[in-house]
Amino acid sequence: REVEISFIETEPSLYFFSFKGRAFYKNMIRIIMGTLLRLGRGMVDIDRFRAIAESGDRKMAFETAPANGLILKKVIYEPEIKWEY
Repeated sequence: REVEISFIETEPSLYFFSFKGRAFYKNMIRIIMGTLLRLGRGMVDIDRFRAIAESGDRKMAFETAPANGLILKKVIYEPEIKWEY
């Protein structure tokens, strides 16, 4: 799956992340956040993070971040499909 990730620093050491995509796998965002937290803490460098993200291999990523603090803000549905028989 392709996901667009953006973030802003809202206060010193406080960040707001936004994820946008057509669909997500179960726990996908929590897995990405777990790896981003490692990056932010200096436990993984940017090249390794990039390699993990580009690989698409869950086994390369780090722990799943807890769900607290994550909010589903908006869901946009495609226009209704009109099936022809």
